[in-house]
Amino acid sequence: MGQIEQGLERALRTRPIPSSTDARLRFLLARNRGSTRKVATMLGVSQRTVQRWVSKRAEARRPPGPMQVRAIEEAVLARWQPRVRARRRA
Repeated sequence: MGQIEQGLERALRTRPIPSSTDARLRFLLARNRGSTRKVATMLGVSQRTVQRWVSKRAEARRPPGPMQVRAIEEAVLARWQPRVRARRRA
């Protein structure tokens, strides 16, 4: 994507994108009705890995690696404010 397109996309957003990885994972889970399986297939990881990322138990919790963080960010950007993006395309 070019810099101009990125700038237009940023300007048309009415709400900021979730900043932390935890918030982005919660957004993806909410968007998929809490299905860790759907989020896992979307990100290309196992369902158990997503369950570990969102676990509330400290000993089971593991943060995603840098490649997974990038995949999460791209998935959120692709699904953030679809109506605003559709209006921009129109």
